[in-house]
Amino acid sequence: VKCYWDVSLGRATSDDSVLTLVLQDEGGNYYWHDAVKVEGDLDQQCDSACDFVKQYSAPVLDVESNGVGGFVSAAMRKRLRERGIACGINEVSQTEKKESRIVGAFEPLLQGQMLWAHERILDGLPAKQLRDWIQTKANQADDYIDGAACAILSAPVKIRALQTVPQVARWRPNSGTTTVKWSHK
Repeated sequence: VKCYWDVSLGRATSDDSVLTLVLQDEGGNYYWHDAVKVEGDLDQQCDSACDFVKQYSAPVLDVESNGVGGFVSAAMRKRLRERGIACGINEVSQTEKKESRIVGAFEPLLQGQMLWAHERILDGLPAKQLRDWIQTKANQADDYIDGAACAILSAPVKIRALQTVPQVARWRPNSGTTTVKWSHK
């Protein structure tokens, strides 16, 4: 479970504040399960984030600390405590360009057919942003896909466990059993 909040406090020309939930299975498949726009002042956004975290029993919420997000983590921790919700807060500072993050997260998963999405993603703004996104275009709507990209990139890579132990050739020549006679005089 990877829950990510790309925070914005909603000025008319600013980005959207988006909460994203991405799941992963042991086979390395990713499931973009939910993405919601969070609106209102900081207190209202923290309440919405608490509802989101509680709905999915997310153990940790990654909060982007760039820009206005720098002080949101403390407010979110306080709100989680007040509401009795057990969830850790992980402050994340993004240093890579947004375009590189989006390509780095989505391209390998799409090429490998390892990304699945819930109907609410496919029928909503997240899929539209992904379809319409152009890597070289500035000032475009990309907040949903950026949040998902951050969640995907911060999730640990899972490698499927082998069900059987592979048979390997012996790595030492003459590696059979050898009997040694030894006498101490």
